Amino acid sequence: MKMIDMKKRVTWTGKTQCDACGFDTKHEEGDGVLYDAQDQLTDTWGVFCSQCFRELGCRVGTGLGQKYRWDGEEWIKVAG
Repeated sequence: MKMIDMKKRVTWTGKTQCDACGFDTKHEEGDGVLYDAQDQLTDTWGVFCSQCFRELGCRVGTGLGQKYRWDGEEWIKVAG
């Protein structure tokens, strides 16, 4: 498990429903991951589930997108 520096902790407080397919990433059947990323096909930003993130060719990194993981209480930024 990756340790998070609490001084640099970034959380997601926006919506959790995937903009591409409508799946609520907070649902218990999900993988506990959401992406705030740029859709490479349409050049627009949105919230995506893991499957749509891959299918749309999205990426994580500065200017590209961020990955958040649900820790049971809040969405914690883990990459990007």
